[in-house]
Amino acid sequence: MLSDELVQIIKFGMVGVWNTVFSLSLFWIFYKIFKKSFKTNILPLIPIKIEAISQALSFIIANIVSYWLNSRFTFGNTSDSGSSFALYVLISLISMVISSGIMQLFSTKHNFKKFSTLAIKKLPSYTPKYDHFVFLVNICSIVAVMIINYLGYKYLVFN
Repeated sequence: MLSDELVQIIKFGMVGVWNTVFSLSLFWIFYKIFKKSFKTNILPLIPIKIEAISQALSFIIANIVSYWLNSRFTFGNTSDSGSSFALYVLISLISMVISSGIMQLFSTKHNFKKFSTLAIKKLPSYTPKYDHFVFLVNICSIVAVMIINYLGYKYLVFN
């Protein structure tokens, strides 16, 4: 029989997979909308890239859904308190800053050139596209914050 901890980790993983697909879908929708509407930056005077804004928006929406799913399904907490939600939001904001920072730092033309060179060597018939590279960087940012989220939610929010 599976231990309670392992069952909880599996449930967290299931919510995480669903939420990742949901978040990636939102990211892609926002990214495509902003790409059509703006050149590089949403606000010309503030050098925040559309990739980072798309990541932040998708992350916020997905985390609201994630709180509800994790509180009920993963951790069995049916009583919502303002303090647990506030702590959840704080952990999520820390994760959002980390993931948006990853998008800001790594979704550069210089890194795309490195990715393109490697991709062409490994997959000669593949023509690298910047949009695909951005999507890959986004997946990496999600993986980077997964451990922070689990530990923070388990031990600080739903304990």
